[in-house]
Amino acid sequence: MPRRWLSLLPVAVLALAAACASQGVTPPPCSCNANVELMYDPRVPSTNVALTMVGVYKHLQPRSPDGRQRFAILTHAMFDAYGLASGAHPTATRICVDGADAVDPSEAVVYAAYTIMAAAYADEPPKLALLHDLMRHYGYDAPVEGHVGALAARAVMAKYNLRPEAIPYTPLNEPSDDANADCSRITIPDAWQPLCLQRVPGPPCSPQVIRFGGLFNSSLFSSGGTRTAVDAANDLEPPPTYEGALADLPFEGGENDFADEHLAVLKGSAELGDYEKSLAQVFGSSSSDRVARLAVKEAEARNLTLGESAALMFGVAAAIHDASAASTTAKYLTNAARSISVLQCAYAGRNLTAWAGPYLGVRTFLNAGDTRWRSYWFTPGFPGFFSGHTAVAAAGLEVMARVFGDDVPVSANCEMLGAGLSNVEPRVAVGGRGYIPGVTDVPNRGPATVGYSPANDTTLCWPTWSKLGEMVGDSRFYGGIHIPIDNSVGLTVGRDMGRRMFEYVQRVVNGTDGTDE
Repeated sequence: MPRRWLSLLPVAVLALAAACASQGVTPPPCSCNANVELMYDPRVPSTNVALTMVGVYKHLQPRSPDGRQRFAILTHAMFDAYGLASGAHPTATRICVDGADAVDPSEAVVYAAYTIMAAAYADEPPKLALLHDLMRHYGYDAPVEGHVGALAARAVMAKYNLRPEAIPYTPLNEPSDDANADCSRITIPDAWQPLCLQRVPGPPCSPQVIRFGGLFNSSLFSSGGTRTAVDAANDLEPPPTYEGALADLPFEGGENDFADEHLAVLKGSAELGDYEKSLAQVFGSSSSDRVARLAVKEAEARNLTLGESAALMFGVAAAIHDASAASTTAKYLTNAARSISVLQCAYAGRNLTAWAGPYLGVRTFLNAGDTRWRSYWFTPGFPGFFSGHTAVAAAGLEVMARVFGDDVPVSANCEMLGAGLSNVEPRVAVGGRGYIPGVTDVPNRGPATVGYSPANDTTLCWPTWSKLGEMVGDSRFYGGIHIPIDNSVGLTVGRDMGRRMFEYVQRVVNGTDGTDE
């Protein structure tokens, strides 16, 4: 493998970030060199075929419980195929193929990715047909069984499950019949309660029902498959618990750790300005997709070779998988409550000061009936501990920080939310749906005022990879969907998974034992 990839690796270990603060955050001082473009055009080739195949996969693969596992398997296969054809490094699966070095490395990488995607979509004819069409567009026929790339792919699929079974899950509390908590049905106060989702106004609505996909207790790539997500989850201190009645939960800080965590979310809600709201929205979308796209753009901007790109994408994708698997498993094992049920039920009938709802700003209101506390961003339909969103971002970004150095990204380091483009409080002019004169057509003037958000174009930029991980954690806190410990543990676990995956790739490249040490 080209030594350039290894020469980019700094040896310093990044310090773990502290828990999210409960006060307003100050935008990091940095200049925007380019906005992140998150969409892939699968018919436009990247600077090398490894990055192009990532674009094809991301175009075909919808968000699903197994998407991150498939992405890690795909990049693993490309990494091994490059090693076989180039002779630059051993494979992580330890297979050898006679005559492999006679095959063009680019062809080997493409056919490894092609084999993985063809197997993943074997039961989805439209998607499989699109895959074949895209590959013909790039000049490749369907891979044959004995091709070096196909052999590398099948060795990875033999080790890791491309189609894992979903794990049923039964919530500990009965679900609510609407989008607010049903306090009468919460029998275990520190456990998650499913809410009822209304996709369109009016009845009926559907309770949140989850099935944990193949990420639950899956093998971790960073250990070469010798360690599982349950092992990672069992290494953690559990989140704060509470055994009393929710109505008796202390309202003053410092008396109970469980109360303190959720009261921090309430306080954060009282400080929501345009910057915090923009954080919640911009980073509310898939963090795994964002980090993968950033890795591709950075590899392109730095003109990484095929081998360097294959190693980078394997490190990033597998670290994302491992962090997501650990978070998914911890959610299944801990069943931790979300703030929406705790704050609505523990402090029912109290006057609360917080964000009161779309266009209403921060004010004091009675926490009852139609004016109950709500999260700014949509609360996900599964237990809270710990934040997979934060962990996934931190894991992939840790790999990138160790490969490139934790300094200003070369490719893109900012995203912008235009004035009035909030999904929660958009600008609505006369004649528009939901128009309210003097409210939806005027910019807000601060947290305690009415009006659309953001009042002005708001640019979010990050001076380093690690700072971006912290901003993703902040977004979940200010969105009202994660307590501080969810995010601090997410950062810690994610960075640990990134470190482990980075070191695993180093061991494989150096020809030492690829298993976890």
